[in-house]
Amino acid sequence: MRLMQFVLTPSGTGEAVIALSLAEQLKPMGFEHHFVILPGMEGMFRTAGHPCTVLRPEMGPAVRDVIHEAVVTHRPDAFVLTDYFTFWVVLEKNFGIDPWFVKDYGVPLLPVDTWEWRQTDFAMDMTPEDIRPVSKEIIGMPAHLRPVPLTRPRADHEAGEFPFRLRVGADRPSAAGRRAVRDELGIRGGDRLLFLPASAWQQRPVRNKDPRVLTIAAEVPNLVTHYLRQLPESTRFLVVGDVPPALRSLPPDRTHILPVCPPERYSQLLCASDAVLAMTFQAVTLIRAMYAGIPGMVLTNKYTIAGTRDAEQAGAEFGGLTPAVRQWLAKVGDIYRFRLWPLSMYSLMEPVLQDNPYLAAVAHSELLDERGVVDGLAGLLNDRAARDRLAEGRAGYLAEVDSLADTPEVVSAALRMASG
Repeated sequence: MRLMQFVLTPSGTGEAVIALSLAEQLKPMGFEHHFVILPGMEGMFRTAGHPCTVLRPEMGPAVRDVIHEAVVTHRPDAFVLTDYFTFWVVLEKNFGIDPWFVKDYGVPLLPVDTWEWRQTDFAMDMTPEDIRPVSKEIIGMPAHLRPVPLTRPRADHEAGEFPFRLRVGADRPSAAGRRAVRDELGIRGGDRLLFLPASAWQQRPVRNKDPRVLTIAAEVPNLVTHYLRQLPESTRFLVVGDVPPALRSLPPDRTHILPVCPPERYSQLLCASDAVLAMTFQAVTLIRAMYAGIPGMVLTNKYTIAGTRDAEQAGAEFGGLTPAVRQWLAKVGDIYRFRLWPLSMYSLMEPVLQDNPYLAAVAHSELLDERGVVDGLAGLLNDRAARDRLAEGRAGYLAEVDSLADTPEVVSAALRMASG
């Protein structure tokens, strides 16, 4: 079986991780893969040994001819859209072509559905006012693949919903391997290491010119850094990749800032950590940490603040806003609720998070709750009871994930349904 996977992510690596996970799990069954990608992902796929067709921005609408040549050359038995949204939005909005010309080849289309689109309004709320419609073409596709974690681990094959396990290459660390990396970083026996994932697109959302989005992108790291400075002096911080300027102000003798590194090295660093702090439930690093048995916390914001009254009502839910949070709000001005900082995506993510057992596997705190964030992080790093409670949640969730059918079986069943 020859699959052509479209992985048209322009910046984030989440879709690439999903695509490579699928390829790795299907390899023993003889599936062959050819990837259609954008330039930023070329190194990742070629390092993994996969053949690729690269769609470059300067090609414009001519990418249709490039895709046609790849199809004629590699003769795929099915197209996999990893994921559905990026396939549609990049081909239509960035390259200016109708993405659905691929239906003319007469081979099955199998979309990877990371948002459970049928449960949504087919709209992305970048902010509460900037709501962008999304193609509904997926409604007519008989079968959808749903990566777990990310979506809910509930199979409904009659409805065309096929959840599959997402393997992300972070096995539980060995004591020796963990010790070696911590020795390399100079982590003493009583120190606790907090991993802080950093993503360039979140800090510099270049395709969004909304001043509020740019303000939230720039200012949230300042508030988070204020919280981090309050953690015990035994806490060390590890940041890999594109580092927000605010994090560079953390105590230099306790902060390790490292450049972008290969996936294997990234996993080693993550597995040497004691906890992870992320800014969205969808963070792949958070999922990797869960598989490795490392506790993680997510910060989101459910409050719309457009004045003093809104701020007071929000603060009343957790004992009042601290002076630092009040000062930060005075500087930032109005803020919107968000689940995928710096974009809102609050309404979009509501269905996929509703009754999702994944929420029991990670800790969660509201960004404006200074005491909750600081105490929660301190507990994840140092409190055995808090770590054990979260470990129980992870174990229960992973048992549910493990109960899913093996991925080759899932994909084969989805392909049969997609073939009609």
